Amino acid sequence: TMRERLNKGVPRVRKLGFDIGDKVKIKEGPFIGFEGTISEIDPVHEKIIVLVNIFDRQTPVELEFDQVEKIS
Repeated sequence: TMRERLNKGVPRVRKLGFDIGDKVKIKEGPFIGFEGTISEIDPVHEKIIVLVNIFDRQTPVELEFDQVEKIS
């Protein structure tokens, strides 16, 4: 049983610091400094979709978890 567990590996469990509707600020990438609202979360690929206001339109931007920080 131990060998089976070692071969399968340990599943990664990461505490998400985000919820849908949270306000975040982008801290890396081409949209650095923009603020937006989380609309989708993909914990498997560690990506989120943030709606950013660009030219008075809500534009979805796909980012990784470490590219944003939550606004309190």
